[in-house]
Amino acid sequence: MGRGLLNLKSAAALLDMEEGKLRTMAVQGEIDHIMRGDAYFFEQEKLDLWKTNQIIAKSKSDNSQGADQEPLPIPEGCVCANLPGTTKAGILRELTNLAENSGFLYDPEDFRHELERREEQGTTNMGEGIAIPHPLTRDEGYFSEDFVCIAKLARPSYFNSAPDGSITELLILSCSLDSARHIKMLSRISRICGVKNFMENIRNAETDEELLQVFRDAEKQCK
Repeated sequence: MGRGLLNLKSAAALLDMEEGKLRTMAVQGEIDHIMRGDAYFFEQEKLDLWKTNQIIAKSKSDNSQGADQEPLPIPEGCVCANLPGTTKAGILRELTNLAENSGFLYDPEDFRHELERREEQGTTNMGEGIAIPHPLTRDEGYFSEDFVCIAKLARPSYFNSAPDGSITELLILSCSLDSARHIKMLSRISRICGVKNFMENIRNAETDEELLQVFRDAEKQCK
């Protein structure tokens, strides 16, 4: 699914964009595309990555897409207020261990490699101490259901380059089987992270329960 081709109409629907605007952006070289005769086609994985990078780079307070009413799916055991790890590889390993608690992973090693592959394509670090790692592709071979993990690092560490040069404190892992839901989930996470005093409250959370409560309280303010 993640590596399939979308026509102009389907691609525009995924991006919530007018077809004419998408066509113009393709012509101007802003979005990768493939021409077959006069028809425009887009690789879903690249389109997914482009939109995700837009969400990450965009100011959190300005991000309004994906304001779903349903709470984000955070399984029991998928919140950690003291995640070990001091390097990107080590952090992703520990984050994968946390994700295993969901019961949704098929092969943890494959899943971890997919997270690493995403970081190689571009940082998921939003700045202000927050990163939102996620698999590069929407592939049912990695996990069985959508889910989110929340982890505060035991020691703020370098995870991947941040736009503001900040050191990483909080990781919010977002996993979705569907590209449209993936975009909505990331947009919602971005908005949650933009809630006033969010990171201050995160830093004050000492237990898993307190960390989850801070996240849920911020989430309610996004409805």
